[in-house]
Amino acid sequence: MRILDGNHLAATERRLQVLRQSKAGPLPGHALVVLDPALMLATDMIPCEDGHAQERSLSPEILDLAAANDLWIADRNFCTSTLLSGITKRKAFYIIRQHASMTIVSAGTLRKRGRTDTGEVYEQGVTIKNSDNEVTKTRRIIIRLDKPTRDGDIEMAILTNLPPTAASAVVVTELYRKRWTLETMFQSLTAMLQGEVATLGYPRADDDSDRARQGDAQLGSSRAAREAQAPSTRCEEARAEENPIRE
Repeated sequence: MRILDGNHLAATERRLQVLRQSKAGPLPGHALVVLDPALMLATDMIPCEDGHAQERSLSPEILDLAAANDLWIADRNFCTSTLLSGITKRKAFYIIRQHASMTIVSAGTLRKRGRTDTGEVYEQGVTIKNSDNEVTKTRRIIIRLDKPTRDGDIEMAILTNLPPTAASAVVVTELYRKRWTLETMFQSLTAMLQGEVATLGYPRADDDSDRARQGDAQLGSSRAAREAQAPSTRCEEARAEENPIRE
């Protein structure tokens, strides 16, 4: 089982010139972290310099980590047809909350499957289509919540390609709730460790190197100019010694 989530680094000082006129706090980047809940260890991390980039933009990097028989659990920001079909092609499995932008091509009959301590659980078969127009069949688990979420949602839909023989609809909802263990880990690391390096918003090291090389070139030009003028200066000094000015 692998739980995936993103963590945006806090805004930094406006050390870059391009950021100094910006009223918004500059975001130095974000990271996608993969948690192994059995070990309670973060096993992989995908860094991204663009703090405003969406998690779904890193789908190719995520798929590079997917292996056969893996079970990937993630929130709706990762719900794209590219990622879902990519995981399936790698003979892996997913439990990912459905995003509102996900297009469902067709849906079967909605059937009640039981109840959890958060609400009634229903299930139906659906088909989705990826960017290559390939159609994939999957399961949609719907939880009709007893209490709205903090975003005001009264219903939650989860997509999974796990076969019903491997995990019932109720089990799928319980597995999805394990995603909060990664949220808790982020909060703990933020509270216990100084997770942000102060220089994240500073100019890049290669930019500093470029400026250093330019400075060396300018210094070399100045030295060469002084050396070119040196002979004539020495001649003038010599003549001044031979013909001193008398008062």
